[in-house]
Amino acid sequence: MFLDPAIGTWDNFTPSLKTIQFNSLNSNLETYLENLGSKHSIGYSIQLNPWGNVSGGWNEIFPNSKLKVSIDAQMPLTIGFNGLTAQDTFDFDLNQDEKKSHISSGKFSLTTQNSFPFGSEITLFLVDQNGNTLYTVTGDDKITSSLYGSDYTSQGLIYSKSNINFNLSEEIIKNISSIHKIVVKAKLDSPSPSSGTNQQVIIPEGAFLGVQLKAIFKLKARI
Repeated sequence: MFLDPAIGTWDNFTPSLKTIQFNSLNSNLETYLENLGSKHSIGYSIQLNPWGNVSGGWNEIFPNSKLKVSIDAQMPLTIGFNGLTAQDTFDFDLNQDEKKSHISSGKFSLTTQNSFPFGSEITLFLVDQNGNTLYTVTGDDKITSSLYGSDYTSQGLIYSKSNINFNLSEEIIKNISSIHKIVVKAKLDSPSPSSGTNQQVIIPEGAFLGVQLKAIFKLKARI
């Protein structure tokens, strides 16, 4: 690949620019990246003045001359989820005395905005101080894939909205003082809107998952 020389004079010249594009049509780059390791070394070689002296002695290198190479990679990720499970644990501490003012009922409410093309089923595990699961609470809905969404960001990114409630039974409310941790477990899937079966999807640039969790409790006052 020939790189054109700069044009102009020694104190006022314009560099030449050349863009070389590698893609799945003209190289094995895609297969190479998918099947080899995560760290790579890229090398190149330059032969100066490959045509010899064809300019009457004007093939000069000036003090401010330089050769600069930059690489810009665009590699959209395609991935599929089929029941992939992720979880996180949060501390929880709420003491109450039924002989005094106390919580009589309540729920957790999760509101999401999801621009990822996968959905998720959320389950809460309420755990005591010894790590034993006391209660399991399943949400009344799922985080919906953005492929089912109808809202768009100002950048044109489609996203879906979901509101999931985790209703707490009377027994949970009664024994809430014994709960010291909440384990949140998410089961991820990438369903197709047409068939409902999981498929490989492209993760869009700038994708996000906005989450807001709030507790809604009813308080019974003792005066």
